[in-house]
Amino acid sequence: MFYVHNPYMVLPIQMLHGVIVIVLLVTMAIFINEEVPNELKASGQTFNGLISLGVARILGSILGGVFSEYVGMRDVFLYNAIIAFITFLVFMLVFKRESKVLQTASI
Repeated sequence: MFYVHNPYMVLPIQMLHGVIVIVLLVTMAIFINEEVPNELKASGQTFNGLISLGVARILGSILGGVFSEYVGMRDVFLYNAIIAFITFLVFMLVFKRESKVLQTASI
């Protein structure tokens, strides 16, 4: 969104965002269903909904609004993209390390 100057491009970009959100929500629900003990599954799903659909959106809206007042809306999208990319790199490193640990343990 930082690079978009044409308002007609906003809708297709937001549609991609919607797909990503749906994939994340479904993936988290499946993960919780597979990893959480049976007696805690409802609590796990409720906690996931509370965090991802409640607290995260409220804090994101408040902090995004405050941050956009200081640096501008376009720059907020740039900084969010940078933070998302760094988060992606951290998760890739963690999963790579975990994969090596699991391979070593199975040998």
